[in-house]
Amino acid sequence: MLAVLTAMPREASSFAKAIKASPMRGGRGGTGTLISTVGIGAEGAERVVSELVGEHGVTEVLALGYAGAASAGLRPGDLVLGAETCLVSDPAIAETRPDAISLDPGLLARAESALSRSGVRYRIGKIGTASRVITEPGEKKRLGEGIGVQALDMETYHLAEAVSRYGTPFLAVRAILDPVEARLPDGLDALYENGRFSAARGVAYAVKHPGDTWRLPGLGLKARAADRALNAFMRSFLFVN
Repeated sequence: MLAVLTAMPREASSFAKAIKASPMRGGRGGTGTLISTVGIGAEGAERVVSELVGEHGVTEVLALGYAGAASAGLRPGDLVLGAETCLVSDPAIAETRPDAISLDPGLLARAESALSRSGVRYRIGKIGTASRVITEPGEKKRLGEGIGVQALDMETYHLAEAVSRYGTPFLAVRAILDPVEARLPDGLDALYENGRFSAARGVAYAVKHPGDTWRLPGLGLKARAADRALNAFMRSFLFVN
């Protein structure tokens, strides 16, 4: 059985609609696929993986969601298939822990085969996981050039580490939200609570960052491009493989 893990309920609902399944933690969707949200960052990874793999007999795990580009030429809606993942310890000086984790080559080959039929642009490469959203173009570029990461997120490494304890095949597929040259509003990760957008935090953010709120509508358009690419991938991956 395949489990699809997302950081946010928005992503889970989008995928569920695309494959006509229900986004229920521990629940079975219409295609025999489990869709679960783990929240942003490291906190929920171990618990959710233990529940799905250890208790529900999941045999393959896909992590799908958004990422920032760390390499030139990637644009909103492009996908990065993770051949490996590393933990970025200090984005400001482009350091990384040496213990990178390789992701499953069998799932990677199946994902590439699915994408070859979908028309979605993609790359294969390393996904870096940071403890915060990397907002500055200079930091993203340093990470891309310094340690060779194609994309940046906050979950892939932690999920790979948790899944590896069970010997279960794992792959991360990330859709680019912001290109490397784009500056994101600071503090975006603070808008979410347990992986869900918080209206109260949104209001507080607007008060504290009035100069950045104009960027948010454009970010929504990029998210829709990312959703379309991920949904196209999911339909091809599930119903052709």
